[in-house]
Amino acid sequence: RCSHNGSTLLFFLHSFPCPGASQCGGQTFLGQMGGCESCASSRRKEVQLFLQEQMVKGNPNDLRVAIEKAEAHGGIETLPARKQYSEIQRMERHSPENVHEMLKWATRTQDPVILNNVIKEVSTLAPSSEELAHAKRTLSELQDDVKERLHRLAKTHDTRTMVLVMERARQMGVPQKDLAWAEQYVHTTQALPSSRNQHRERSIGTNL
Repeated sequence: RCSHNGSTLLFFLHSFPCPGASQCGGQTFLGQMGGCESCASSRRKEVQLFLQEQMVKGNPNDLRVAIEKAEAHGGIETLPARKQYSEIQRMERHSPENVHEMLKWATRTQDPVILNNVIKEVSTLAPSSEELAHAKRTLSELQDDVKERLHRLAKTHDTRTMVLVMERARQMGVPQKDLAWAEQYVHTTQALPSSRNQHRERSIGTNL
């Protein structure tokens, strides 16, 4: 034993009870390096209870704090809480306020593909939204533009560009019935050069 002024280290340790003595029967730190087992267990239960309470309340900010505390403490299952937090965040993104902002942003991009995708998503969340009706009108105008472009390309026999434009038209939600004529035109026009070449070859063979 180490002695100092007639007092032993053992006596020194016995003079300081565990900080959580009221919960662990007055045990001391002797042989309990870092605190008693009972105190650690009690603290873990408190953190776990706090996490469960926040899961019931459903406030995303408080739930995030509870998850972070539980993970920092260790030994506490947080996966269910994380799944709940993710679902709450998803629902908040789809709240009426956020739906309004999504539609405004998509309309400002003037990209019909983006606008079509956002309209599809919002249609299941807020089908009666005034902003949704406005976005649909904007998309309809953009769809009309691409359909008119197909007609102009057909007049110049630019079938290669027509194929590209038709693919984009599908992505922006143009109905298949509105593209059927263009598909038929491209199919027929692209078959013509082959027929002409065969006729030319037969003519050359006859002349020879």
